[in-house]
Amino acid sequence: MVIGVIGKQHLAAFRWAMAIAFLMAAGISQAQNNSAMPLAKQFDAGHIDVLVDNLAVDLKLLAEVNEGLATAETAGIDDTLNEQRFGGFGSREITLRDSLKYFLPILAGLLIAAFFFLVRQRERKKAERLLRVSEECFRKLIEHAPEAIMLADPNANWVANVNPAAERLFKMSAAELANIGPMELSPPTQPDGRLSSEKGEEFLARAMAGETPVFEWTHRDAEGRDIPCEVRLLRMEIGGRTVVRGSIIDITERKKTEAALEKSRRRFEQLVSSVEGIVWEADAQTIEFKFVSEQAERLLGYPVEKWMEPGFWVNHIHPADRAAATEHCMTCTRQGRNHDFEYRMLAADGRVVWLRDIATVLVEQGVPRLLCGIMVDITEQKRAEASLSTAAELTGSLIRSMQDGFCVLDENGVQSDVNPAFCEMTGFSREELIGLNAPYPYWPPEEYERIQAALTETLDGAAAHFELTFMRRNGERFPVIVSPSSVKNDTGETVSYCATVKDITELKRAQWELASTTDLLERTSRMAKVGGWELDLRTKELFWSTETFRIHEIEPTSPPSLDQAIAFYAPEARPIIEAKVKAGIEKGTPWDLELPMSTATGRNIWVRAQASAVEGEDGKVVKLVGTFQDITLRRHAQIEREALAGKMQETQRLESLGVLAGGIAHDFNNLLTAILGNVSVAQLKLPSDSSVQDCLGNINEASLRAADLCKQMLAYSGRGRFEIRTLDLGELVEQTTQMLQISINQKAVLRFHLQPGLPPVDVDPTQIRQVIMNLVINASEAIGETDGVISFSTGATQINRDCADDTLMLPDLPTGDYVCLEVSDSGPGMSEETQARIFDPFFTTKFAGRGLGLAAVQGIVRGHKGAMRVDSKLGYGTSFKLFFPASTGTRETAEETEEAQEASPAWQGQGVVLVVDDEEPARNTIARMMPLLGFDYVLAVDGREAITIFRANPAKFAIVLLDLIMPHIDGEQTFNELRQMRPDVPVVIMSGFNAHEALLRFKGKGLASFLQKPFTIATLRTTIHGILHGKESVPPQDEKLPPRGDEIPDDSLSSPFRQSRLPEISQQRLSEPETFEASQTILVIDDERMIRESTKTLLQSLGYEVLTASNGQDGIDVFMEHVGRVSMVLLDFRLPDMRADAVFQVLRQHSNVPVVLLTGFLASDVAETYQAMGFAATLEKPLPAESLCKLLQEILG
Repeated sequence: MVIGVIGKQHLAAFRWAMAIAFLMAAGISQAQNNSAMPLAKQFDAGHIDVLVDNLAVDLKLLAEVNEGLATAETAGIDDTLNEQRFGGFGSREITLRDSLKYFLPILAGLLIAAFFFLVRQRERKKAERLLRVSEECFRKLIEHAPEAIMLADPNANWVANVNPAAERLFKMSAAELANIGPMELSPPTQPDGRLSSEKGEEFLARAMAGETPVFEWTHRDAEGRDIPCEVRLLRMEIGGRTVVRGSIIDITERKKTEAALEKSRRRFEQLVSSVEGIVWEADAQTIEFKFVSEQAERLLGYPVEKWMEPGFWVNHIHPADRAAATEHCMTCTRQGRNHDFEYRMLAADGRVVWLRDIATVLVEQGVPRLLCGIMVDITEQKRAEASLSTAAELTGSLIRSMQDGFCVLDENGVQSDVNPAFCEMTGFSREELIGLNAPYPYWPPEEYERIQAALTETLDGAAAHFELTFMRRNGERFPVIVSPSSVKNDTGETVSYCATVKDITELKRAQWELASTTDLLERTSRMAKVGGWELDLRTKELFWSTETFRIHEIEPTSPPSLDQAIAFYAPEARPIIEAKVKAGIEKGTPWDLELPMSTATGRNIWVRAQASAVEGEDGKVVKLVGTFQDITLRRHAQIEREALAGKMQETQRLESLGVLAGGIAHDFNNLLTAILGNVSVAQLKLPSDSSVQDCLGNINEASLRAADLCKQMLAYSGRGRFEIRTLDLGELVEQTTQMLQISINQKAVLRFHLQPGLPPVDVDPTQIRQVIMNLVINASEAIGETDGVISFSTGATQINRDCADDTLMLPDLPTGDYVCLEVSDSGPGMSEETQARIFDPFFTTKFAGRGLGLAAVQGIVRGHKGAMRVDSKLGYGTSFKLFFPASTGTRETAEETEEAQEASPAWQGQGVVLVVDDEEPARNTIARMMPLLGFDYVLAVDGREAITIFRANPAKFAIVLLDLIMPHIDGEQTFNELRQMRPDVPVVIMSGFNAHEALLRFKGKGLASFLQKPFTIATLRTTIHGILHGKESVPPQDEKLPPRGDEIPDDSLSSPFRQSRLPEISQQRLSEPETFEASQTILVIDDERMIRESTKTLLQSLGYEVLTASNGQDGIDVFMEHVGRVSMVLLDFRLPDMRADAVFQVLRQHSNVPVVLLTGFLASDVAETYQAMGFAATLEKPLPAESLCKLLQEILG
């Protein structure tokens, strides 16, 4: 410590010395030191006593020195000097003592100055060392700073220095950044749309002006990515140069956070607005609202601004609740406790609204600052609580009256209650069940595990529905659905369990039926090839059923789009379906179309697409629904039906002509019988040289020609008499050669190309000869007076579907092996118009046919189950090809085909002949023949009279001549009656039709013989002679005999044929055991009363119930009345008001009951066609009992 004792007069000099010393230590200018020296010399050192104990640097001392320098107390020094000079010293000289007094302070100051100089030097070095350390720390701080730092020269527009964070931010090195300007690190424009250069210059100018701007800026890195940043600019002086330091912080994450925060804020606002309550915030001290959600106005009717008024809440609390509510709220708030309480408020419209107020207290530094909460409208809850007691009683009553079972278990699983329905369901009484623990008696032993698992889930608090099996008291199992739940108290503890038990026996049955129905629907859809679809116009989704996928032949995954679905249609059909879809969507227009399409596999099919619109509540179409049906088979069938219709029209035309021809031939034969019979009788009675014999011969010849014409008509109708033999067709043609040579003109030449070794055919040689003759005569006439050739050729061929086309007269000819006979000529040929009519009866041209020639040919060929092909072209001749089925039988010789020899004209019989015929001319003619043959006779006009006469004396008659077609009782019925009375009586059947029909009717019944009308006395003699002398006169019953041709309908004849066509059944036949069901009903539809009644009698005798109708419409009406009762329908082919196929189509719309077609005149090929349409079978009239019984057994079982 330095203690200086210096006189007052020397204090100023000392201060000056100290100041000079400090200035010297600080390196102040030499001039100031020099100015201090004269002053120091004047100090009197003798007045200073200095005790130096210690000396240290004191900053306060430096302050004093500076203060001395600042105040420059030279005045005091000068006064002292003056006083010393003029007052103290006077004029005396300055002594050493005086010199020491003045210079000692100066010396002390110099010593102190030196000391401080040394200290200053040490401090400076220390400061320099600290500065270097500080610079290093600052540098490292800058390098490791997280934000990017850049130094930029705003005047030179270049980056002076950057830290590593800036390199990372811009993805550029420091060297790269040093060569570019700050604006090059930004996009051309900023998010606000301003140019980056313009906006950047503005911020730099503010920094250069001394501001420290902080702003958001979008930078762009080397990869072109825009980076949102926060920039802080600061002007700095470095090395005499002004630079701007920029601190750049990447705020990408902050922006994301701000966006998320904004989203959260909006979500909070939406949440507040969606809360079914009033969200509020209030001052904890004043209980005045700071925020109220908009629901406040909706709930209580007061606008939000009203809630902000002081005292609003307190003033609008219900007076009865005001004190308690405010006190509770204030108390809890002061204590900082969250609370909720209930009270009533008065709404703006006067309503009283119950509120539950849930409040949270926000406390800061121990003082409640803020209240926030939500007010929930519990008015309805309060009302519910008010009626809780009533509801509980109602609930109990409801449980007791429930149709489903209800049971209650306590917390330990003990049965505590059940309702009556549960007791009724299980069969146990309430008393038996109360107090029981598991397993309960209504649990089946095999279900313990499943039921216990379900009970465990319920005890664990899981609410679910369980499908279980319970057991009744009698052991019967039944399915139930158990819906358990737990009952909790106010503390959340489970106190009991309850369950609803529903007996689902009927539900299970309904589900099974539904599944069966669904499966049936799926199966029937597949069988009917009908799929469903739905187009939802709102979602544009298309739904397909499984069958729709199958029709399109794609896997049933996700359905295609509407455009893809339309693409399945054929190109020509797409515009149609697109237009319909558009109209359906816009106007709801339905459609029903049949269009072609291709499946996914490329298969071409036809579909029927139907659709209808479904409208929404606004009347706009929202859906299109429809069906999709594969109608390919139906379309093909339709095409076939159209072709068949054409064929049937042709068949019906031929049939009509055949009916006419057959009817005429039948009646003519009856007339010719009288003519020829009388002529033959007259010829026998007159002398051979009588002039009348020539006339009778002419009459006989004309009658024979008329009979031949009748044979042609019968041949055309298919009812000609066929004597079938198994022959070689080539041999038959060769046998006809001589006859052919006589029949043609001299200009025509016959040529034969007959193939040997052909299969035989089953034919009537007489009929085939007629066919050949007719064709040859036509060919000869076609050649006319020019030279020509008529060629015959035979061969074997096979008929298939491809060649059985319309050029065959029998288009549905069965496939198989055939023998072909071709007759061709080199004549002028025929036009198409002529070819279309050559088979019409009596159609003729000068070169093509005459009379019934070709028409008869067609009938004969058809009667042999054959077919014809006609090929002709004008200028190229004509060719007729005849196809006959090849036979598997043994070929016969010519001798086997010879006819029986006639009896001698001198032969005479004896006995009585019963002649039965309803035609008086024929009856009287036969009566005239009998005496000439040596017989007596008895005449009967019909079957009834014949039976009466015969019954009187059966043994009287040697033979019976019986007409087949008669009124009342026909020939077959009469024959049966006669044979019952006398089984051995010989009966000869007479008919204008062929023997084939009689042979079929009387096969196995012992028919003696058959006489084809007309016949002569010679034919009659030969027939009777053969019978009485044991020779077989009945044509052979060959199994190769083909089915007869078309039958004449009953109503086409002038004779009473149609009145009894159905045979009676013998008593022996009726007594045989049958296997038919007596409960089945058959409907007979026929316009002929006798056939209708006879069929009814036959069916009733077989044990069936029978319904009848006389025409098509009556038949439909009867069928509809008994549609579920009728087991079969017998339908006549010809009805007065409708065609059989039309009636069939109507019946088929309502039922699949089998329908059998009845016909008296229908070619077999057409019958097969009708069976192809769906008829169960065809039966030809008359109806043999055996055939009908066999058919009934096959169809009805």
